[in-house]
Amino acid sequence: GKLREPQLQAIEVYLWLKFVGHNQRLSDIIRKGLLYDEETAKSYDNYRNFGNNYTTQFLNQFFQDNTAKGLHKELVNDPDSEKIDWNKFLDDLLHNYTYPNYLFSLPMGAGKTYLMACFIYLDLYFASLYPADKRFAHNFIVLAPTSSKTAIMPSLQTIKNFNAEWILPKNTAEKIKQTITIEMLDALSSKRKDKLQGNNPNLEKANRLLQTKDMGLVFITNAEKVILERYDDKDKLIINKFKKGQVSLFDNKKLAEIVKMNELRERLSEIPYLSVILDEVHHLYGKDKTNQDKDKKTREAVNIFNQHGNVVNVLGLSGTPYVKHVVEVGNNKINLNQIQDIAYNYPLNEGIGRFLKVPDIKSADVKEKAFIKNALSDFFTNYNFIYKNGTKSKMAFYCPSIRVLNEDIYPAILEWYKENRKGMEN
Repeated sequence: GKLREPQLQAIEVYLWLKFVGHNQRLSDIIRKGLLYDEETAKSYDNYRNFGNNYTTQFLNQFFQDNTAKGLHKELVNDPDSEKIDWNKFLDDLLHNYTYPNYLFSLPMGAGKTYLMACFIYLDLYFASLYPADKRFAHNFIVLAPTSSKTAIMPSLQTIKNFNAEWILPKNTAEKIKQTITIEMLDALSSKRKDKLQGNNPNLEKANRLLQTKDMGLVFITNAEKVILERYDDKDKLIINKFKKGQVSLFDNKKLAEIVKMNELRERLSEIPYLSVILDEVHHLYGKDKTNQDKDKKTREAVNIFNQHGNVVNVLGLSGTPYVKHVVEVGNNKINLNQIQDIAYNYPLNEGIGRFLKVPDIKSADVKEKAFIKNALSDFFTNYNFIYKNGTKSKMAFYCPSIRVLNEDIYPAILEWYKENRKGMEN
């Protein structure tokens, strides 16, 4: 009775993916017909063309739902993949990761952080029952997005506060809680050399724990702390040459430097039965040129975590999975405005009036600065209190750009504080 509707529904989907989908990639789940429903298929045109080919049955429905007439015509004329490899198209449509990748889309306020905790506890519960079953993770890495340096990390730490008795019997919850160790990899810079140990301080933490435990480790970090080390194309060439025995003396020095810079990431990739949990995961699908390189490296780092085949699955959470995605095939292409490997979606409008409050919308025909000051005065007069469960009321300003935030909105807020809450500006 403690979890919200979207959390419960997401857990049901998660358990389905584990026990019915056998923790396979979404494209493989579709190919095997685990999502196929005969009665639903019959309601679509050309259903009889595709027989028991679950890939083309799925695409027949998908193209019609998305009014992709050109691609639908290609599919109808080529149901046996003589011209187009529809299985490859399905992989590309679902972003073609080499590991099971599931995105859970829940709006802000639905409780995504506690849902992460639910996934962790559930995997550990089933892993304790079936310790050699590769469907269930024994250890976890939780990554905040590269674009977030302060706001997300403290929120992720609330995983520590989750009461496992909400989802498991008391004795079982207590037993599993004793196996969990949550560690923040939050050193100022993973490149900074520790003066005493001569090593990356985050690596020291990881090594200390991995020497004594092989189950129940939860590492939480901002992606920048782990990802944005040197691992560019030139480095990869040297590593490949080393593997082929073609390394010169110069390359050996370079190789030693590369290894030193990447040893934390390498060490984390050695963790067995690993689940990687990505918060605000839509950043990793984006085409924003400002963050594209960082986002690419974040996904590359996930691939590196899996270089020894230890990743059980990758779980992404987002409240805004609306990212443009183009998939081309033959002379046609489909333009999509939403991430496609969403396993569960709970839209914002369904939460309003349930676990989210019905908003009281106000407007005022005044200049922006006056509007901000009036809003602050209204908030601290009418809404500044602590709820029964200890939650403090909060106020958020959504800014169209960092420039507007720094040049217009923040100065107005600072000015209001100096006038009304002097000494509390910071």
